[in-house]
Amino acid sequence: MLRKTFIPLSAVLLAGFAPFAVSADTDDTTIESEQSDKAPVRNQKAYDRLFKGKIAGEPRDCLPTLGNATPIAVGEDIIAFRRGDIVYRNNLRSICPGLNSKKDILIPVIRSGNVCKNDQVRRVDRFTGIPRSLCVLGEFVPYSKPDKDSDES
Repeated sequence: MLRKTFIPLSAVLLAGFAPFAVSADTDDTTIESEQSDKAPVRNQKAYDRLFKGKIAGEPRDCLPTLGNATPIAVGEDIIAFRRGDIVYRNNLRSICPGLNSKKDILIPVIRSGNVCKNDQVRRVDRFTGIPRSLCVLGEFVPYSKPDKDSDES
C-alpha cells in the first residue's frame, strides 16, 4: 500500500536555504552544522572588557543559582556569567551559530538548582520574543583580578 506524506511548501523552500542539514540515517533527526569548519564569531571588545588582565582559576562543573547574574554572549562559542568581581567563562560544548548579545536574551534552563555543565541556555530574540535555538554549556572557568600582594613579591 502506497502511503502519501504531506510536506508543506515552506519546508521545501527552507530546506534549500537552511544553514544545516537533516540526517535521516537514524530514527531521530540529527542537525549537523555546516559551519563547523569556520571559526566562531566573537565580540572582541566584550571579550577584552570581561577577561583582559584577569587570571583564570580552576574549572568547575556547576555554579550556584546565579540570582541576578545575567549570561552575556561573548561569541558563538563563549558565554560569560558575572558575579561581583568574578567573571565565569563558559566555553559552550559546540558553536551556537548567530549567538549575539545585541540580538539574544539568554535564559539558563535550570534543572537542579544550580547552573551546570551540559545544561542548556535558551536563546530568545530580544526584539520579537521568539524563542531561538538552545546552547549547551561546558565547564565554568572563574576569572578574577590578580591579588595586589602577589604582584609586589
